[in-house]
Amino acid sequence: MENLEKIGGSGQRLARVKALFWSGKVPEALKEFDDWDHPRVDNFRAYVTKHRHRIVNYSYYQAEGISIGSGEVESTVHRRRHG
Repeated sequence: MENLEKIGGSGQRLARVKALFWSGKVPEALKEFDDWDHPRVDNFRAYVTKHRHRIVNYSYYQAEGISIGSGEVESTVHRRRHG
């Protein structure tokens, strides 16, 4: 999310993107920037693409009562993916 804040722009757009990321909807979140050609957006897209495997559906984990501290969630996801 800190990289998202670096983009700037419309607060409404950023709120939509945050909500999409929170739900694990990465492609939909990135589509929010399809109409915006800017180096900050390009950098953000590259960052998200590179780290896509680390972005989880936090709303699911919260609903399941699983801690949503990013370190704990990422560790859980890693264990599930890599046994």
